[in-house]
Amino acid sequence: MRSALLILFISLVNLSPISAQEISFSLVCIDTLVEIPSDNELVIGNSSTFREVFYNNRYAINAPRFQHTIYLQRTIQAACVQNITHQVTLNSEAQTLTWHSSITQGNCEDLVVRQITIAVPRPPIGYEVQFDTTWTTQEAKSEAPVATEFPLNGVSCHLDQSAGGSFYPVPAVITTDSLYTRYWLGEALRCTSKMDFSSELILANMYGGDCMMRLMPHAFFDPITNTLILEVHNIWGGCRAGGRKPLALVVPRPPTEDFRVVFQEIQVDSWEEYNEQFLRKN
Repeated sequence: MRSALLILFISLVNLSPISAQEISFSLVCIDTLVEIPSDNELVIGNSSTFREVFYNNRYAINAPRFQHTIYLQRTIQAACVQNITHQVTLNSEAQTLTWHSSITQGNCEDLVVRQITIAVPRPPIGYEVQFDTTWTTQEAKSEAPVATEFPLNGVSCHLDQSAGGSFYPVPAVITTDSLYTRYWLGEALRCTSKMDFSSELILANMYGGDCMMRLMPHAFFDPITNTLILEVHNIWGGCRAGGRKPLALVVPRPPTEDFRVVFQEIQVDSWEEYNEQFLRKN
Protein backbone atom coordinates (compact mmCIF):
# COMPACT_ATOMS: atom_id res chain seq x y z
CA MET A 1 0.00 0.00 0.00
CA ARG A 2 2.82 2.37 0.91
CA SER A 3 4.56 1.61 -2.37
CA ALA A 4 1.36 2.30 -4.30
CA LEU A 5 0.89 5.65 -2.52
CA LEU A 6 4.52 6.59 -3.20
CA ILE A 7 4.17 5.75 -6.89
CA LEU A 8 0.95 7.79 -7.04
CA PHE A 9 2.66 10.77 -5.34
CA ILE A 10 5.60 10.66 -7.76
CA SER A 11 3.23 10.48 -10.69
CA LEU A 12 1.28 13.49 -9.47
CA VAL A 13 4.52 15.46 -9.03
CA ASN A 14 5.64 14.58 -12.54
CA LEU A 15 2.27 15.61 -13.95
CA SER A 16 2.21 18.97 -12.14
CA PRO A 17 2.81 21.98 -14.42
CA ILE A 18 6.26 23.56 -14.46
CA SER A 19 5.91 27.18 -13.41
CA ALA A 20 9.28 28.39 -14.76
CA GLN A 21 10.68 27.37 -18.11
CA GLU A 22 13.65 28.46 -20.19
CA ILE A 23 12.77 30.22 -23.43
CA SER A 24 14.90 30.93 -26.47
CA PHE A 25 16.36 34.33 -27.31
CA SER A 26 18.43 35.77 -30.14
CA LEU A 27 21.30 38.24 -30.05
CA VAL A 28 20.59 41.60 -31.68
CA CYS A 29 23.80 43.48 -30.90
CA ILE A 30 26.92 43.30 -28.73
CA ASP A 31 28.73 46.63 -28.42
CA THR A 32 32.23 46.37 -26.96
CA LEU A 33 33.00 50.09 -27.32
CA VAL A 34 29.93 51.66 -25.78
CA GLU A 35 30.06 54.60 -23.37
CA ILE A 36 28.07 53.80 -20.26
CA PRO A 37 24.49 55.12 -20.61
CA SER A 38 22.40 56.34 -17.70
CA ASP A 39 20.07 53.32 -17.97
CA ASN A 40 21.90 50.01 -17.63
CA GLU A 41 18.78 47.83 -18.02
CA LEU A 42 16.11 48.59 -20.60
CA VAL A 43 12.91 46.99 -21.84
CA ILE A 44 12.28 48.06 -25.44
CA GLY A 45 8.72 47.05 -26.09
CA ASN A 46 7.30 49.69 -28.43
CA SER A 47 8.28 51.88 -31.37
CA SER A 48 8.72 55.11 -29.39
CA THR A 49 11.15 53.49 -26.93
CA PHE A 50 12.98 51.85 -29.83
CA ARG A 51 13.49 55.22 -31.55
CA GLU A 52 14.61 56.84 -28.31
CA VAL A 53 17.21 54.14 -27.63
CA PHE A 54 18.56 53.57 -31.14
CA TYR A 55 18.16 56.95 -32.86
CA ASN A 56 21.78 57.93 -32.21
CA ASN A 57 23.14 54.38 -32.06
CA ARG A 58 26.07 53.67 -34.35
CA TYR A 59 24.51 50.35 -35.36
CA ALA A 60 21.70 50.06 -37.93
CA ILE A 61 19.19 47.99 -35.95
CA ASN A 62 15.79 47.07 -37.33
CA ALA A 63 12.73 47.29 -35.11
CA PRO A 64 10.99 43.98 -34.40
CA ARG A 65 7.28 43.24 -34.72
CA PHE A 66 6.44 44.42 -31.23
CA GLN A 67 3.18 42.50 -31.05
CA HIS A 68 5.28 39.32 -30.99
CA THR A 69 8.79 40.36 -29.89
CA ILE A 70 10.50 42.77 -27.50
CA TYR A 71 14.12 43.80 -27.10
CA LEU A 72 15.96 43.73 -23.78
CA GLN A 73 19.19 45.63 -23.29
CA ARG A 74 21.68 45.66 -20.45
CA THR A 75 25.11 47.21 -20.01
CA ILE A 76 27.66 45.30 -17.96
CA GLN A 77 30.68 47.17 -16.62
CA ALA A 78 33.03 45.40 -14.24
CA ALA A 79 36.69 44.64 -13.63
CA CYS A 80 38.41 41.57 -15.10
CA VAL A 81 35.29 39.94 -16.54
CA GLN A 82 36.15 36.50 -17.92
CA ASN A 83 32.83 35.17 -19.10
CA ILE A 84 29.19 36.22 -19.51
CA THR A 85 26.41 33.71 -20.16
CA HIS A 86 22.69 34.28 -20.44
CA GLN A 87 19.42 32.49 -19.79
CA VAL A 88 15.86 33.75 -20.21
CA THR A 89 13.04 32.16 -18.22
CA LEU A 90 9.27 32.58 -18.15
CA ASN A 91 7.56 31.94 -14.82
CA SER A 92 3.81 31.46 -15.16
CA GLU A 93 3.26 31.31 -11.39
CA ALA A 94 5.09 34.55 -10.58
CA GLN A 95 4.12 36.05 -13.96
CA THR A 96 7.66 37.16 -14.72
CA LEU A 97 10.05 37.04 -17.64
CA THR A 98 13.61 37.10 -16.29
CA TRP A 99 16.90 37.66 -18.06
CA HIS A 100 19.57 35.89 -16.00
CA SER A 101 23.21 36.85 -16.60
CA SER A 102 26.00 34.79 -15.03
CA ILE A 103 29.25 36.75 -14.85
CA THR A 104 32.66 35.35 -13.94
CA GLN A 105 35.42 37.74 -12.83
CA GLY A 106 39.14 37.25 -12.40
CA ASN A 107 41.61 39.01 -10.15
CA CYS A 108 42.70 42.12 -12.06
CA GLU A 109 41.69 45.73 -12.67
CA ASP A 110 41.05 45.52 -16.44
CA LEU A 111 37.74 47.28 -17.10
CA VAL A 112 35.34 45.34 -19.31
CA VAL A 113 32.23 46.89 -20.85
CA ARG A 114 29.60 45.03 -22.85
CA GLN A 115 26.26 46.43 -23.96
CA ILE A 116 24.10 43.48 -25.00
CA THR A 117 20.74 43.61 -26.75
CA ILE A 118 18.61 40.48 -27.16
CA ALA A 119 15.23 39.69 -28.71
CA VAL A 120 12.72 37.60 -26.77
CA PRO A 121 9.07 36.64 -27.32
CA ARG A 122 6.70 39.22 -25.89
CA PRO A 123 5.44 37.90 -22.54
CA PRO A 124 1.69 37.70 -21.83
CA ILE A 125 -0.10 40.83 -20.63
CA GLY A 126 0.50 41.44 -16.92
CA TYR A 127 3.95 39.81 -16.80
CA GLU A 128 6.85 41.76 -15.28
CA VAL A 129 10.26 41.82 -16.96
CA GLN A 130 13.15 41.33 -14.54
CA PHE A 131 16.96 41.42 -14.81
CA ASP A 132 18.98 39.08 -12.60
CA THR A 133 22.77 38.70 -12.22
CA THR A 134 24.93 36.04 -10.60
CA TRP A 135 28.59 36.80 -9.89
CA THR A 136 31.43 34.30 -9.41
CA THR A 137 35.20 34.74 -9.16
CA GLN A 138 38.19 32.88 -10.59
CA GLU A 139 41.16 34.13 -8.59
CA ALA A 140 43.67 32.46 -10.93
CA LYS A 141 42.71 34.71 -13.84
CA SER A 142 45.01 37.76 -13.84
CA GLU A 143 43.80 39.54 -17.00
CA ALA A 144 40.59 40.02 -18.96
CA PRO A 145 40.19 38.38 -22.37
CA VAL A 146 39.95 40.69 -25.38
CA ALA A 147 38.06 40.42 -28.66
CA THR A 148 40.29 39.34 -31.55
CA GLU A 149 39.80 40.14 -35.24
CA PHE A 150 39.55 37.17 -37.59
CA PRO A 151 41.15 37.31 -41.04
CA LEU A 152 38.74 37.39 -43.99
CA ASN A 153 41.26 37.01 -46.81
CA GLY A 154 41.92 33.75 -48.63
CA VAL A 155 38.88 31.73 -49.57
CA SER A 156 35.91 33.88 -50.57
CA CYS A 157 32.37 33.20 -51.75
CA HIS A 158 30.09 35.04 -54.13
CA LEU A 159 26.31 35.16 -54.02
CA ASP A 160 24.75 35.23 -57.49
CA GLN A 161 21.97 37.82 -57.33
CA SER A 162 20.44 36.44 -60.54
CA ALA A 163 19.68 33.25 -58.62
CA GLY A 164 16.80 35.08 -56.93
CA GLY A 165 15.67 33.66 -53.63
CA SER A 166 17.47 30.33 -53.92
CA PHE A 167 20.20 31.42 -51.49
CA TYR A 168 17.74 32.63 -48.86
CA PRO A 169 17.14 32.72 -45.94
CA VAL A 170 19.67 35.33 -44.83
CA PRO A 171 21.33 36.15 -42.56
CA ALA A 172 22.74 32.66 -42.66
CA VAL A 173 25.43 30.79 -40.77
CA ILE A 174 26.67 27.77 -42.74
CA THR A 175 28.67 25.44 -40.50
CA THR A 176 28.31 21.96 -42.07
CA ASP A 177 28.21 20.29 -45.48
CA SER A 178 24.56 19.40 -44.94
CA LEU A 179 23.63 23.04 -44.28
CA TYR A 180 25.65 24.08 -47.30
CA THR A 181 23.71 21.62 -49.45
CA ARG A 182 20.36 22.52 -47.91
CA TYR A 183 20.53 26.31 -48.20
CA TRP A 184 22.86 26.89 -51.13
CA LEU A 185 21.44 24.77 -53.92
CA GLY A 186 22.40 25.29 -57.53
CA GLU A 187 24.79 28.09 -58.43
CA ALA A 188 23.56 30.67 -55.92
CA LEU A 189 26.74 30.38 -53.82
CA ARG A 190 30.11 29.95 -55.46
CA CYS A 191 33.28 29.66 -53.39
CA THR A 192 36.82 29.95 -54.74
CA SER A 193 37.81 26.61 -53.22
CA LYS A 194 36.29 23.65 -51.39
CA MET A 195 35.11 24.45 -47.90
CA ASP A 196 36.58 22.79 -44.81
CA PHE A 197 33.81 23.16 -42.23
CA SER A 198 35.97 21.62 -39.51
CA SER A 199 38.01 24.83 -39.37
CA GLU A 200 35.86 27.49 -41.07
CA LEU A 201 32.30 28.58 -41.74
CA ILE A 202 30.34 30.88 -44.04
CA LEU A 203 28.50 34.03 -42.93
CA ALA A 204 26.10 35.51 -45.46
CA ASN A 205 23.68 38.41 -45.47
CA MET A 206 21.98 40.94 -47.76
CA TYR A 207 22.56 44.68 -47.32
CA GLY A 208 20.62 47.66 -48.65
CA GLY A 209 21.78 51.16 -49.55
CA ASP A 210 22.39 53.14 -52.73
CA CYS A 211 23.58 51.92 -56.12
CA MET A 212 27.24 52.77 -55.36
CA MET A 213 27.35 51.49 -51.78
CA ARG A 214 30.49 49.78 -50.49
CA LEU A 215 30.64 47.11 -47.82
CA MET A 216 33.64 46.78 -45.52
CA PRO A 217 33.34 43.71 -43.26
CA HIS A 218 35.23 42.90 -40.07
CA ALA A 219 34.86 39.68 -38.10
CA PHE A 220 35.65 39.43 -34.40
CA PHE A 221 35.45 36.72 -31.80
CA ASP A 222 34.57 37.92 -28.30
CA PRO A 223 35.61 35.22 -25.81
CA ILE A 224 33.82 36.97 -22.95
CA THR A 225 30.39 36.48 -24.52
CA ASN A 226 31.50 33.53 -26.67
CA THR A 227 30.21 35.34 -29.77
CA LEU A 228 31.38 35.60 -33.35
CA ILE A 229 30.60 39.15 -34.49
CA LEU A 230 30.35 40.10 -38.15
CA GLU A 231 30.49 43.88 -38.28
CA VAL A 232 29.81 45.33 -41.74
CA HIS A 233 30.40 49.01 -42.46
CA ASN A 234 27.88 50.06 -45.11
CA ILE A 235 29.43 53.11 -46.80
CA TRP A 236 27.13 55.47 -48.73
CA GLY A 237 28.25 55.85 -52.35
CA GLY A 238 26.47 59.10 -53.21
CA CYS A 239 24.03 57.55 -55.68
CA ARG A 240 20.38 58.60 -55.69
CA ALA A 241 19.15 55.19 -56.82
CA GLY A 242 18.70 52.41 -54.30
CA GLY A 243 20.75 49.25 -54.29
CA ARG A 244 21.23 45.89 -52.60
CA LYS A 245 24.36 43.81 -52.20
CA PRO A 246 24.77 40.24 -50.97
CA LEU A 247 27.82 39.35 -48.94
CA ALA A 248 29.22 35.90 -48.21
CA LEU A 249 32.41 35.49 -46.20
CA VAL A 250 34.52 32.57 -45.08
CA VAL A 251 35.52 33.01 -41.43
CA PRO A 252 37.70 30.84 -39.17
CA ARG A 253 35.63 28.70 -36.81
CA PRO A 254 35.75 29.95 -33.19
CA PRO A 255 37.58 27.72 -30.69
CA THR A 256 34.36 26.69 -28.90
CA GLU A 257 31.39 24.70 -30.20
CA ASP A 258 28.58 26.55 -28.39
CA PHE A 259 29.36 30.01 -29.81
CA ARG A 260 26.68 32.39 -31.04
CA VAL A 261 26.81 34.59 -34.13
CA VAL A 262 25.56 38.17 -34.44
CA PHE A 263 25.37 40.27 -37.62
CA GLN A 264 25.93 43.99 -37.03
CA GLU A 265 25.74 46.81 -39.56
CA ILE A 266 27.18 50.31 -39.25
CA GLN A 267 25.98 52.90 -41.78
CA VAL A 268 28.74 55.34 -42.75
CA ASP A 269 28.30 58.56 -44.75
CA SER A 270 31.66 58.52 -46.57
CA TRP A 271 34.89 56.63 -47.09
CA GLU A 272 36.72 59.35 -45.14
CA GLU A 273 34.42 58.88 -42.16
CA TYR A 274 35.04 55.14 -42.24
CA ASN A 275 38.81 55.66 -42.21
CA GLU A 276 38.70 58.30 -39.49
CA GLN A 277 36.21 56.78 -37.07
CA PHE A 278 35.57 53.12 -37.72
CA LEU A 279 38.64 51.51 -39.23
CA ARG A 280 40.03 49.06 -36.68
CA LYS A 281 43.79 48.73 -36.79
CA ASN A 282 45.68 45.69 -35.58
